[in-house]
Amino acid sequence: VVTQYYRSPELLTGSTHYTQAVDIWSVGCIFAELLSRKILFQAQSPVQQLNQIIDLLGTPCLEDLSKAGSSEGATKYILQRPHKPPALASLYNLSNQATHEAVHLLCRMLVFNP
Repeated sequence: VVTQYYRSPELLTGSTHYTQAVDIWSVGCIFAELLSRKILFQAQSPVQQLNQIIDLLGTPCLEDLSKAGSSEGATKYILQRPHKPPALASLYNLSNQATHEAVHLLCRMLVFNP
């Protein structure tokens, strides 16, 4: 459906019912790439992609996984991983040119449950 680097968490976790939120996620990834001049989530596999997303956003709660329509296997995989707190502050290091407003917008685009 989408190039892996821009694929939203709900697509990576096997949801078959998704909304325009997947497009907002992709735009957020592209926006981050414009700010930093590099791909935000550059993984070799969908599982690595999901791990990189969790490293940045933190471990999603069960409610977010359920609302995203995550498969049972994906939900089990995510919840068995060690809990990760969000690391969104690292987005301020994307670029010297990234304003507070730009990073705030980016944080609103890159969420598990929009």
